Amino acid sequence: MVFFEANGTWNGLIAEILQNKADLIVTSIKINSDRQTVVDFTVPFLETGIAIVVAKRTEPFDTVSWLMILLVSIQGAALAIFLFEWLSPFGYDMKMVPPRGRWVV
Repeated sequence: MVFFEANGTWNGLIAEILQNKADLIVTSIKINSDRQTVVDFTVPFLETGIAIVVAKRTEPFDTVSWLMILLVSIQGAALAIFLFEWLSPFGYDMKMVPPRGRWVV
């Protein structure tokens, strides 16, 4: 991470360049006017323009969403238990019994 401190100093990658600890930096860093005043950037070879924008909410989900999450979670767990029991050679009445002997727990 690169931050411009309130006292006018830099830290992170920009500080490494300014203190001559590094000759160049190869990373994905956003070019902005503050950084352009202290270091030279090459021409960007890829600009994605990807951004995530969401509405600000006070709580993460409403009641219906929480109920749907609960319902799907219970059904997913039940399906997983059924599949594990059905695919197990000793589960779901597959006419097989575990080997006799002492069981160490």
